[in-house]
Amino acid sequence: MNINQHLSSTLFLSYTCLVSGLIINFLQLCSCLIWPFNKQLFRKISCYLALAIKRLQSISDVTVGFKKTDVKPTLLSILKGCACQAELFVERFPISEIPTDTEGSSNWIHELYREKNKIYDSFVQYDTFAGHGLPSTEISHKYFDLLIELGWIIII
Repeated sequence: MNINQHLSSTLFLSYTCLVSGLIINFLQLCSCLIWPFNKQLFRKISCYLALAIKRLQSISDVTVGFKKTDVKPTLLSILKGCACQAELFVERFPISEIPTDTEGSSNWIHELYREKNKIYDSFVQYDTFAGHGLPSTEISHKYFDLLIELGWIIII
């Protein structure tokens, strides 16, 4: 890996983050510009955003582990098209089971990360997430995924 390839991949990632941040800031600015002209619409938007949390039914926790292969899972190797094998460990937590008070939610998140560390340590040792009493699902390749990928390549 030479410095030019590393620099170009870093610049690409920086550009992507910068553009997405500018888009989000622009949308926030547009909502603030509504206030002097239509306060009722601004209040509706603010209320909708505040109540959107009540529509959530669950939170998904995802742990990603890359299998030990010759190819290291770096941004540059992915941009080059090298295949990296990854496994995901996904857990779903209903919103009703998550504490809403500060102390309870703090304890819950600390316990969640302790459990995530144990699961990831097991992955590092055995190179798989299997063995946690959960079913394993193999995701097949679909042509529609290729079309989505090609579409994003054309857009970017």
